[in-house]
Amino acid sequence: MEEMTICLVPCHGKAREMHPPRFVCQLIVLLTLLCLFVPPAFSSQGAASSPPSALGKVSLSTEEQAFLIAHPVIRLGVGEDWTPYVIRRPSGELEGFEVDLLQRISTATGAKIQLVAGPWKETVEKAERRELDGLALTVTNQDRAASFLFSSVYLTNYPVFVVSDDNRQSFNSLDDFRGKTVAILAGNKFYRSLLSAYPEITVLEKTSETEALRMVMEGKATAAIIASTMYEDYFKKFARTIRIGYVATDKPLNLVYSTRKDWPELVTIINKGLAALPVDEFNKIYSRWFGMQPPIVGETSNKPDFSAAEQAWLAQKHVVRVHIGNYMPYYSFTAEKGVRGISVDYLNMVAERAGFKIDYVPGYTWSQALQDIRQHHNFDILPAAYITPERTEYLTFTNEYLKSPSVIFTRNDSLFVDSIADLAEKTVVLERDYATVQWLAEGFPAVKQLIRETTDEALHALAAGEADAYIGSLAVATYIARTKGLDNLMVAAPSPFGSDNQAMAVRNDWPELAKIIDKTLATFTPAEHEAIIARWVPPIHYEYGINRRDVLKWVGMISTILLAIIMVVVIWNKKLAREVAARTLAEDALRRELSFSEILLAQAPMGIRVFDGETGICNKINQAAADIAGGPVEVLLHQSFRELKSWQDAGLTSVAEMVLTDGAARQVEAQMTTSFGRSLWARYFFARFFVEGRPHLMTIGQDISEEKHLEKERRHIEEQMLHVQKLESLGVLAGGIAHDFNNILMVVIGNTDLALMRLAPESPVATHLRQIQIAAKKAAGLAGQMLAYSGRGKFVVEKLDLNRVVEEMMQMLEVSISKKVEIRSNFSQHLPAVEADITQIRQVIMNLVINASEAIGDSSGVITISTGTVDCHRDDLDESWLGHDLSEGLYACLEVADTGCGMAKETITRIYDPFFTTKFTGRGLGMAAVMGIVRGHKGIITVDSEVGSGTTFKVLLPALLTPATLHVDAPPDSSWHGSGQVLLVDDEEAVLAVGKVMLEELGFKVLTASDGLEALALFKEHRATIGQIVMDLTMPRMGGEEAFCLMCQLDPEVKVIMTSGYNEEEISHLFGAKGLAGFIQKPFRLSTLQDALQAVEVKNS
Repeated sequence: MEEMTICLVPCHGKAREMHPPRFVCQLIVLLTLLCLFVPPAFSSQGAASSPPSALGKVSLSTEEQAFLIAHPVIRLGVGEDWTPYVIRRPSGELEGFEVDLLQRISTATGAKIQLVAGPWKETVEKAERRELDGLALTVTNQDRAASFLFSSVYLTNYPVFVVSDDNRQSFNSLDDFRGKTVAILAGNKFYRSLLSAYPEITVLEKTSETEALRMVMEGKATAAIIASTMYEDYFKKFARTIRIGYVATDKPLNLVYSTRKDWPELVTIINKGLAALPVDEFNKIYSRWFGMQPPIVGETSNKPDFSAAEQAWLAQKHVVRVHIGNYMPYYSFTAEKGVRGISVDYLNMVAERAGFKIDYVPGYTWSQALQDIRQHHNFDILPAAYITPERTEYLTFTNEYLKSPSVIFTRNDSLFVDSIADLAEKTVVLERDYATVQWLAEGFPAVKQLIRETTDEALHALAAGEADAYIGSLAVATYIARTKGLDNLMVAAPSPFGSDNQAMAVRNDWPELAKIIDKTLATFTPAEHEAIIARWVPPIHYEYGINRRDVLKWVGMISTILLAIIMVVVIWNKKLAREVAARTLAEDALRRELSFSEILLAQAPMGIRVFDGETGICNKINQAAADIAGGPVEVLLHQSFRELKSWQDAGLTSVAEMVLTDGAARQVEAQMTTSFGRSLWARYFFARFFVEGRPHLMTIGQDISEEKHLEKERRHIEEQMLHVQKLESLGVLAGGIAHDFNNILMVVIGNTDLALMRLAPESPVATHLRQIQIAAKKAAGLAGQMLAYSGRGKFVVEKLDLNRVVEEMMQMLEVSISKKVEIRSNFSQHLPAVEADITQIRQVIMNLVINASEAIGDSSGVITISTGTVDCHRDDLDESWLGHDLSEGLYACLEVADTGCGMAKETITRIYDPFFTTKFTGRGLGMAAVMGIVRGHKGIITVDSEVGSGTTFKVLLPALLTPATLHVDAPPDSSWHGSGQVLLVDDEEAVLAVGKVMLEELGFKVLTASDGLEALALFKEHRATIGQIVMDLTMPRMGGEEAFCLMCQLDPEVKVIMTSGYNEEEISHLFGAKGLAGFIQKPFRLSTLQDALQAVEVKNS
């Protein structure tokens, strides 16, 4: 099996499960069985590795040999919580880096060195009392020099100040910890001396590093000091909730062995063992436990040495613009706490050390960023980019500073993938414009490609099954998988593209900047690199793949051995087979009977429980029943149904007792909360049976919560559909009545206007005519309300401020309601505008306020008008009667609440029905009109009311981002008279007659037609003299729309004013951009006709 060591990012999720061929598995199983009969040929001693062949015996002096004879066992103390240096297994044995290293020293020197782990402070005290022979993993210290001798330095790391991941403060030196609390390992004199120069730092000593870190997590300490090489394990142990705040690179921890001062031979023996250990052998031990190569002892950072040209570039004080893209998390991305990522950390340190400033620029895709940096528009640096020949034509690259293997990711449930060849004719998801796209197309054309914009989208596509594999950086992909919870992804195999090494890409006219970055990065110490890398992801160790040739080789070897062994085993097995044959037959028969019932119980999809009828105790249960209850089988197995409160509350106990009494099976459905706190709907079947004369109760249960939920949703949808259908049916009826009613009112209003014009003001008849005029206006208003309910009311849409509309109506509202009722307002200060008809909105407000006043009655009360905003989601919209076809988003809210008598639920369901009223004198059209107006404005209306608790209506209208317009009513001009010839078209004779007189009164000569065909014939004959046409929309034989289109073919400049009992908005949708000269809604007065004709004439002039 091939093995790789990665020092950047851990693979998220499960390790790759190996699936060798079936025949290999069969051979391995057979070999395992044979091993049961073969005595062991060797014994295992702990977890230590075999001694390396390269390590030989060292030459010891006579005194040193005598020392080892006199001291056959040497005991060195060590801390007990120092993973991965020392790890205590459940058996009590120790393993870890220090164990392996001392075994190598023991092999080379012949000394038997034993590690004794315990609390560090107590361990040091025992060594000082010489109860132990020395200490491992120590540093040289003047205080200890009185009691100990020190070996050579065998490992160097650095003190790391670990803080909570929630602590985003930047720590650049120990000065930044003044006034704070730092937790350390009790007895660690190095950490004590490190902090001694800062008396303002409060030192908190704990018995272990784990306890010190726990103080950080509990907020009792700002930081805890640990060795840099221990950070990875604690990072995992604390579930990635810690980070490196500061690394004291100027205070290296040079680890040595401390031995008794009266045993100088021991320290020389240990030094000889260390010197005999080859470097590559030491590195293997280190890599095994730390996943990386050991740091170089004593290495420190240096200041970069810049050339004159580079110094001149820095002197210009450039602000370097760095591209930040959320498509590359781990390298760089934006978060709530600012710009983050491993590349960001590197750039910040480079900029600080080199002396230039950085401006991070987010918001572009990778393709946009590549295009932009060519033209030097917004970016000067791409912080992480793959070096390709094409890109070097317009970019200058630094040295590669981040290295991560390029691997193939698949899902856990995918077929085995050993290499890119296994992906032929399969789909691989890749990122747009990444170098991998071109490489895969050129090198492996049989692999299909699925392109996504970002790595995040690509991995989500793989996890969702849209692709079979993903090829890319192990570092980036595992970071995204870990943070986004993509647990079903795994590393399958290495990709053929090697490592995904990243460099910084600099605009090509700034080569000095690329050299400055390279020289500054070269000054970073291993500890500084380690601190940045560990901040994001600790080192890992992972395996992949199967080497088929190795499998075949081992299969051949195993087969050869097995051929020799099988003969012996066969003879022995024949003897054993005869002895156990008879017993096996009997046991098999019994086992089949028992296993059938056990399998039936275990595999049943329904929850089955069996209770003793006398004691009530459960003695059989399957996993499905435990899943329904939400508890473990072990607990449920000892419950008594007679003591279950959940059964008593749901009425199941009484049903169970009846079944046990009369033996009749029963089925019940119940809503219940189990004894484990799980709420659900359940269907139970109860039956009684007997075993050896003893009654038992069997229950078969099923969780029907989802079924009940779907049933409830179905009923709700049916109710909504019935309500909407009723509204639409009533709307069509109301609209048709209003249309015909408007034609009748047209005759009444028109003749009344003409009669008043021709009658002397002092005539006694004028009074009666005005009364007719007033009554006709009220009738027209009634027809308008019916049209509003049907959604066909007149809409003159403009951008309105609801606050301003309500304020302008306040005086009128106050005089329209009872004097005992107080109106209060509560306006939102930053209310967005709405697009609405101001007249219709005024009608909504007036109807709601008058209804609220009438609900209060003769008592004193309060009406509150409030405005605000509501962010409506899909669930909110679906709950309302009118919200199914509306869009999610921000809505302006108008709320009218009263302290009146309230309404019963039966009343609420009918308040929007036309002609339904609870008032003796009411017509039942007020709330119907409100419903129609709100529906016509693509809004929502809701009501919340209880008898005796008042009522609250909320009207929600789609909010705009633009400001409202100021509504000003233009004064009418009654002095205008026209001239020329007008063609009047209407199928109602009465309307035709009164309209003709109106037009003549305005100074026009009039031609009349009763339908579209007749109008078309007159237009052809008198086209030269007809200036304008006033035509009804709905007529027999040929309607106004068809006649208008035919007239436009004869004369595209024809001026047609359309009339209808429906509203202008509906006509606008019908005609669109066909070029109507105007529109008049019936019934209309003479002044309305005059305004329309005047507007056409003014427009033409």
